[in-house]
Amino acid sequence: PLAQTRGADYLFSRGLCPDLARESGAKFSPLFMGRPAMVFPLRDQSGALKGVHARYVDERETPKSRTLGDKKSAIFATSDALLPALPALIVTEAPLDALSLALAGYPAIALCGTSAPHWLHRACAFR
Repeated sequence: PLAQTRGADYLFSRGLCPDLARESGAKFSPLFMGRPAMVFPLRDQSGALKGVHARYVDERETPKSRTLGDKKSAIFATSDALLPALPALIVTEAPLDALSLALAGYPAIALCGTSAPHWLHRACAFR
């Protein structure tokens, strides 16, 4: 759950809507590898869960985030971002960036780094 958690407070502090994050599959974990974190699903082209990207929400500086699973074949996508009927798609590095754009009405995905999965070029064709 996300409502009334440290994760929701963190999202609010970044100007983001926890409901939008929840709709995109984000959750709060009070102990993700020992620390509180927002956790974002990483899915492949078929929508299968391949991993998670966690953004820590405590005071510690390092590491700020951690990714577990197969990041090479998956991305974080805001709700409906990969629908082929949408005329545009914005690619970002981090899930929080993608959520910021989605809040402004722009579909977005996050690579959780700088490398894109092999299937993404075809999924974004003509957009």
